[in-house]
Amino acid sequence: MKKIITTTVKKKAKIVFAEKVKEDKKLGIKGTDEISTTLKMEEVRVEEIEASEEDESQEDNSEKAVEEDRQSSVRMPAVTFDQSIFVHGGRLGSDTDTMESAAETTNIKVHVEADEDTFPEGTTMVLANVTGDDLDSVAEAVENAVTSNDSVSNKTRGFHAVDISFRDANGKEIEPRKQIRVSMTSDAIKAAVEDQTTAPVVVHVEEEPTVMETIEESSTDLGKDANKEKDAEKDIDGEKETEKENENETDKDTENETGNEPADTLTFDADSFSIYAIVYTVDFHYEVDGKVYDFSIPGGGFVSFTDLVEVLGITDDTKKFVADVENVEFSTPSLVDISRVEDNTTVGQIKENRSLLCEYSTELTEEQIAEINAQIVEAGDWALISLQPFESEESLTVTMKDGEVFTIKV
Repeated sequence: MKKIITTTVKKKAKIVFAEKVKEDKKLGIKGTDEISTTLKMEEVRVEEIEASEEDESQEDNSEKAVEEDRQSSVRMPAVTFDQSIFVHGGRLGSDTDTMESAAETTNIKVHVEADEDTFPEGTTMVLANVTGDDLDSVAEAVENAVTSNDSVSNKTRGFHAVDISFRDANGKEIEPRKQIRVSMTSDAIKAAVEDQTTAPVVVHVEEEPTVMETIEESSTDLGKDANKEKDAEKDIDGEKETEKENENETDKDTENETGNEPADTLTFDADSFSIYAIVYTVDFHYEVDGKVYDFSIPGGGFVSFTDLVEVLGITDDTKKFVADVENVEFSTPSLVDISRVEDNTTVGQIKENRSLLCEYSTELTEEQIAEINAQIVEAGDWALISLQPFESEESLTVTMKDGEVFTIKV
């Protein structure tokens, strides 16, 4: 970095036009005063030199101090931003080729909540699509982040990316002074969660792309605090009837929380912004008669054979196919327990009756484990219960009553 040094040199010069003459009456010389003037000059010298690291640091600190002084005098109220954008989907080298990409064009809604002293008044949020060569660069960064992270699957089904930035009242791009909460909502997220073959995760694309830790909450959680405030106001006013109506609304929220509607929102905390990508990962990989399918089951999780047949697309008549099954075996029984159900029961009851000790996946919460154990298994079906997380190549052998054998590679 070049440093400009400016030096001002002041100079003064006296110019005498006629010297002083002393009067001499004897010689007849008449005296005269000196005729002269004084000139003042200022010479400005400009020199360009290489700045030292110390000089640069002092200059940066000075600019930073000026900016901090300016910001300290600006109001920074708590603020929320809501904006949406249609984005194009991208493909990854880790995508399963025979699956249709989950990443088609979708509308992503971005909701941001910032506390006081985070953004100056007049700040706006700007969303931008990622296209062309930028999308290719993002795809490479996203794939590296996902495949190198042990906590997520290295098999994927495409991604969506959106560039999030914030600008002050003068249009200058700024970063939040505090950590803020970001929620991203889309039909693509909902579809990925609903079909249970994919698990969407968020990747922050920066110098070192990072898989973000998302906050477990459904889209129905966003207005709960506001409802609590309404409850408090109604208690003070003594409006019993209105309070009852609000309780009914709360009950509806609770119903949505229990899983009647699949989550369509990913929420995470962030303190810097650029491009964020939603990646649709696949936990396990199945091959049937040369066709590739995907399904997700965590350690301690459960899937009925009927549901598995439907997801894998083995046949159009699932009930008849399952009824004709003579036996189902897993290559390593210590990983997956399989049993035929004679009467309607629950997964939890099967685990208890068969004395199964499950090693649950670390990402499962107690509430999710309770939901798994409460699932109903119908009579005549087969229950497949994962005893522990695994990544080894395994196989499921299905023997039909007519002797035909199907092998499903895991």
